[in-house]
Amino acid sequence: MTKTLQKPKPKKWPKVGSLGPIEKFHFDGRIGQILGLAPTVESVLYTKNLADWLGVSVQCVKVWRLRRTGPPNGKQGCAPAYSRDAVAQWLRDRQAALIKSAAK
Repeated sequence: MTKTLQKPKPKKWPKVGSLGPIEKFHFDGRIGQILGLAPTVESVLYTKNLADWLGVSVQCVKVWRLRRTGPPNGKQGCAPAYSRDAVAQWLRDRQAALIKSAAK
C-alpha cells in the first residue's frame, strides 16, 4: 500500500509594500529614538548595518526580508541593501500602525 503525498498549501505572502500583520518587537518602544540616531554609514544600509541600527539580530532582518514584512530593500551587487530614507519611512508607518491598533 503506497501513501499519496499531499502538496503543501502555498503560503500567502502580504502585498509588497504593506506592513503585513503587526508583530510587536522590543524596538517598537524606541522607534522615536532610532529615527533620531543617524546610522554610521551614508544612505545605503546592508543587513548587518540595519540590524545594528535597529538593535535586532541579523536573522530577524533576514526573516523580515523573506516574509516581506520589513523595510523595502533592493540589491547592491549580490547583497540586499536598504535605503536609509525608506527604512525611516517604514519605521514611521510602523509606529502609526501600532498607535492605530492600540487605539482600537
